[in-house]
Amino acid sequence: MIKSTLQVLYYFIKSLFLYFFNWKALDKRLYLATQCLIENVSYSLKFDCSEDVFLAVRVLKRTIFDIFKTKHVVQKFHNNNITLYDNCFEEINVTIPYIEKMSGKRVGVFIDKSKILSVKGIVNKISLSITAIFVFCIVFLPTLLFKKRRINLSLLIAEISGCTALLFQIRKHKIKTLHYLSIPEIDSNFTAYVLIKSSVYVNKITSSNPITFSNKIMITNSLALSCKYQEEEVVFYNETMFYEKIENWIPFSAFSYIDKYLYKDFFIPKNSLGLYSSAGFIRHYLGDNNTEELLRNEDILLMALAEFLVNRKDIHLTIFLHPLEKKNIDIEIVSKDYYRKMFSGIDIAFSPKEIGTTDLFASVSLAISIYSTVSFERLFCGFKSIFFNADMDNFPTPDSALNNVCAKNRDTLFSLIENNIDLAESNFFKNNNIQDYCYYDESYNKVLPRRNSLKN
Repeated sequence: MIKSTLQVLYYFIKSLFLYFFNWKALDKRLYLATQCLIENVSYSLKFDCSEDVFLAVRVLKRTIFDIFKTKHVVQKFHNNNITLYDNCFEEINVTIPYIEKMSGKRVGVFIDKSKILSVKGIVNKISLSITAIFVFCIVFLPTLLFKKRRINLSLLIAEISGCTALLFQIRKHKIKTLHYLSIPEIDSNFTAYVLIKSSVYVNKITSSNPITFSNKIMITNSLALSCKYQEEEVVFYNETMFYEKIENWIPFSAFSYIDKYLYKDFFIPKNSLGLYSSAGFIRHYLGDNNTEELLRNEDILLMALAEFLVNRKDIHLTIFLHPLEKKNIDIEIVSKDYYRKMFSGIDIAFSPKEIGTTDLFASVSLAISIYSTVSFERLFCGFKSIFFNADMDNFPTPDSALNNVCAKNRDTLFSLIENNIDLAESNFFKNNNIQDYCYYDESYNKVLPRRNSLKN
């Protein structure tokens, strides 16, 4: 543990000097990794925690409490040094087969990020606690003085301690390759930087969301992209992307539904429109103050869509609730009441709660969202999807073909719906120059998935 502690603290102290003295040229990667730690929005704590003057004290207390907990951090499956690092043990039955299929190599170890602080042995626990206290001593005064950075500076206590604990586990289990899934979190680049410096090969795996919202800066050895659009983003953000190679993987959960759609015919209801919710309202309702931009764009979309549907009674709207909106019956009731209010006087339906959205792509002819993951998965499977955002920076990127199916205002939205709702799928992808967003099967060359888009 001592070796890991000294190494991480060395890079941590160096990173602070680089950042606060703006010595970017000395080590651009570490400078940008530190920028992520201090400036990026973290969802580990609520936004209003910035009002707590003694937040750093509370984070230190929680960190030491987690260190002295007894939890099972490492799961070993096979005798190899390939590891998955993620914060959701409950999903390893999905994540590990996905990584093994895409990488072609077995995963031997799982390290639980959510429990990483729980090291074994009293000496190791004391050593890690000293690390946390050391970081606290550095950040405590700045947290008192700089309210704007209070959350991020306080979280450094847990993040630097977590990085130290991870490096300790990696050395203990002789890990050489690490698949990193929790990359939107603000400590992912600093952690990857330290691991790479420690001769660990890091493969970061993206979700299907646009990387512009949380991963404009990327430090890794290998970058596995799960969405075609992300290739365009990597080019756009090339100044802050540090990698040795890029691999093109399919969406994370695609193996659970791709066989349902490939090379099959479907009857798709005519004049059927789907809305994929991003849960902007319910996030705000539950106290998440970091979603104001999302809520604003979703409100503009809903009002414009309601105006459109008033004049097009022949088009039927189905709303697909976000998983957060179906978390429990009370939240579901509040969410549905909100949509009924926004679409007052308009006949709307909600998708079946018990069926996943990815199993219902063929239930509507055209789907709309802000930037939902499921919309990119829908395009991947060859179904028509359009986007709406009034004022989101760099989404889509300026030169992306995705701009052809993205509305920035009500008039463009109306036009996209009118022009595409009855258009055949093959023509939709061809006309909008997004053929490459569909499933790519080398045995069939580049073809649109399977069907003739029959409608009833």
